[in-house]
Amino acid sequence: MQGPDIAKSALIIVDMQNDFLHPDGGFAARARANPGRVDMDFLQATIGPTKALADAFRAAKRPVIYITHVVKPDFSDGQWPWWRIGHKPGGNRAFVAEGSW
Repeated sequence: MQGPDIAKSALIIVDMQNDFLHPDGGFAARARANPGRVDMDFLQATIGPTKALADAFRAAKRPVIYITHVVKPDFSDGQWPWWRIGHKPGGNRAFVAEGSW
């Protein structure tokens, strides 16, 4: 069985966003509020290897595609209609909201 062919490959990076990985992001806030539920060390440890892989793909002149999870600031397009009860997931945090950092 033949392995992947870099000449025909693209790298797709999903959800490498501040709210998922940054110490000031939404997941980190949840981790601080609920110790033991979110392993931020594990999540943040993915940054270096992902960057190295993206750099290797770029050096090989292959596409690097980023996919991010984004919702409207009022969460009206969120999976669960939080806007109906006047609540945003994560309290007052604009978690993965369009235009947020």
